[in-house]
Amino acid sequence: MHKLKNRALLALLLVGCLVAALGFYGWFYVRDGGDWVAFASNRHIYKSGSLQTGTITDREGTVLASTDDGKRAYHDDAAVRTALLHLIGDPGGSIGTGAQIKFADRLTGFSHIDGLYHASHSDASLTLTVDAPACAAAYRALGDFAGAAIVYNYQTGEILCSVSTPAFDPANVPDNLRTDSRWDGVYVNRVYQAAYAPGSVMKVITTAAAIEQLPHLFDMRFNCPGSIKVGSTTINCMHTHGEIAVGTALAKSCNVAFAELALTLGGETLKDYCERFGLLESLSIDGIPSAAGRFDAAADGTAALAWSGIGQSTNLVSPINIALVMGAIGGDGETALPRLLMDSAPETRRLMKQETAETLTRMMRYNVTSVYGTDRFPEELREGLCAKSGTAEVDGAEPHAWFAGFVDDEQYPYAFAVIAEHGGAGSETAAGIAAAVLGALVD
Repeated sequence: MHKLKNRALLALLLVGCLVAALGFYGWFYVRDGGDWVAFASNRHIYKSGSLQTGTITDREGTVLASTDDGKRAYHDDAAVRTALLHLIGDPGGSIGTGAQIKFADRLTGFSHIDGLYHASHSDASLTLTVDAPACAAAYRALGDFAGAAIVYNYQTGEILCSVSTPAFDPANVPDNLRTDSRWDGVYVNRVYQAAYAPGSVMKVITTAAAIEQLPHLFDMRFNCPGSIKVGSTTINCMHTHGEIAVGTALAKSCNVAFAELALTLGGETLKDYCERFGLLESLSIDGIPSAAGRFDAAADGTAALAWSGIGQSTNLVSPINIALVMGAIGGDGETALPRLLMDSAPETRRLMKQETAETLTRMMRYNVTSVYGTDRFPEELREGLCAKSGTAEVDGAEPHAWFAGFVDDEQYPYAFAVIAEHGGAGSETAAGIAAAVLGALVD
């Protein structure tokens, strides 16, 4: 009788272990089943590294990628295909930010009840927030420049344009991708994954810090004789501005004035504002991470500190993080976080005080009307366009061209950032690219 009791207890223990194991498996299956199905070695849904199932459309329902007779098919227009390469993904699966990789579980049509059987009987679909014609316009405007263009709606977070170059046509993959220097970094999505010196776009952040930390900022005057000496280092300005107030200094991008502001504010204050504005963090765009920025708080009184307030030194920022700051200024200090999926839930974040954002809006509007000019931009946006250009110096090469800003308009709540590597003056090259993209969005 004692032996029978022991055997019964052992059987109950084994049954308990089996139930626990099934419970653990069920929990992992519910949590990770989609990832298991979307694993790149699953030959049922992948071919040569490319997902062969699911349909991806833009915000207007235009099909960007689908499956045709068991093969992956893309949009008919080569410019659209190329412009959206980094958003959709390449046939070899090398672009990690592509929807075919990041959202593969959804594109399989996986069901926890039917498994992949469900995918073979329905067209699993994914709708992106982007506007395909605007992306094509950005690609054409970037031309031969490596770089990035991002536009998002700062009220809803919807990314309307996201283009990285260089890019290739996924329907006609070049044979020399790994041997020709023209394709250097082609698998990197520069909108999210690259970080650059911000150049004079950084002066917007320095201005924000000065607005909040220096009570008499707008009574201050700076003397620009064309350069300023900090220690043994001479910091040159592009022009000789003479006596200048902060608003004109921002519009004319006076290095002398902003070197003095940086020296007054200090490195820790500038770093604190970069952190507050999200420039140093990795954002998550529906699970796609952006590159974290960098700001080294230089010692007081040093040339490195002066340069950092101008946007040089060791500063690094990602284009989408710069766009986020622009959206917050346009949204009176608060912005929706950028998102790529139409059905993802909007999230908002406050980055700065409303009063600070309103002051920056007036100053950046003055930049456009007094320096950049409104005629080059779409007529519908001219009254509300606010921006700052940047020309980021690069050792031994042409500088990178930046243009970032927003539209202060309820009908067109757009925030944007454009960078053209080695593009020269931001107010020329990058501003022209931004104008082309914005024009396509309001057309």
